[in-house]
Amino acid sequence: MKENKISKMRKNFIVDESKTSRNREKIGIGIERYINISESLNTWKKAFIGMSILSLMLGGVSTFLFISKTETKSYLIKVNENNELVGAEKLTNQISNIGNREIEYFMKKFIKDTRTITLDKKVFDKTIKEANYFLNKETQSKLGSILGSENINSFFENKKTREVEILSFVAIPEVEKTYQIRWREKYYGTSGELEKRKNLNAIVKIRNFSPNSEQIMLNPFGIIVVDFNMQVEN
Repeated sequence: MKENKISKMRKNFIVDESKTSRNREKIGIGIERYINISESLNTWKKAFIGMSILSLMLGGVSTFLFISKTETKSYLIKVNENNELVGAEKLTNQISNIGNREIEYFMKKFIKDTRTITLDKKVFDKTIKEANYFLNKETQSKLGSILGSENINSFFENKKTREVEILSFVAIPEVEKTYQIRWREKYYGTSGELEKRKNLNAIVKIRNFSPNSEQIMLNPFGIIVVDFNMQVEN
């Protein structure tokens, strides 16, 4: 093969017949060295390309393994009534130290989420769906009955809204995990005018549970409403 290359490359050189055979031999040696250098460069080039491909493959595998082993950690941030940080706890299947402040926050949010009505029905439906993560089957059914009796769809059809203002939250003495929450509802008409207001209260009983890895992202406190009774105050 090398001889063929030398023969082809000889054609690119004009050799004077007057040159001696020794000179021709020197020219042949030079051509052969040129071919050897060229082949050596090609070999290094192929080796470089091969090493580059191997490096990319190893880099890809390393990245995949790193991502696979990366653990996402979530924390429950605790604040006081002034929104000052008072502590943080890693979210695990066992949440400890759930106190009255956490329960109060949960209860107030639950009432606001389930009683507030804006002009956006999609937002309301999404909020009710998320609230169901904090209810069992019995309380889900009870909440659905209350919303149905109030004809919630008429609010969206008539472009009316309902606003919630929390008035108080207290634990019922000597009754385990049972609380009373009071709030005021303001009803606004199509033009945004205040039509009426009324005060309500509810007695709510809760229980704690250990959420799994999926539930903990939606219900980090591990609180479920097992019963509630709502009524309008005189």
